[in-house]
Amino acid sequence: MNLIDYLKTNAIQCEPEEADADVIFFGVRKGPEATADALKAAMAAHKGEFCDLNPLDGQEHSYIELGGWVGDQGAALSLIGLGAALGAWKLLTPKTMLGDLCPPDMVQQMAGMGMVSMQAA
Repeated sequence: MNLIDYLKTNAIQCEPEEADADVIFFGVRKGPEATADALKAAMAAHKGEFCDLNPLDGQEHSYIELGGWVGDQGAALSLIGLGAALGAWKLLTPKTMLGDLCPPDMVQQMAGMGMVSMQAA
C-alpha cells in the first residue's frame, strides 16, 4: 500500500480532545490496523513528490517540509500524528514543548508558521 493510501486508511482525523495525537490543526486517531512497522515500510517505499527526504533520519521535520515530500500538508500532519500515536517518533508542537505557558492564539500562530514537527529517534 502506498503512503497516501495508508494514511487515508489508518490516520483518522478527529477533534483534538478525541485524538491519540494533537497536531494543532486537528487530532489524529490511529486506525485499528495501523502499526509503526507498516507505516515505516510505506514511508520507505514513498518517492518524494516535490523533494527527496528521509523523515526517519533523526532530524526534526516540519509539516511544511514533509508536505513537499508527501505532496500535501494535510497528509503530512496526518503522517506526523499517526507516527506519534504509534510511538514511532516524537511529536513537537508548541503545546508539547511549552504546555500551558503558550496561550492558544500563540499556539495557532506558531503552528501556522510551521512549528508542528516530528523527530524520529
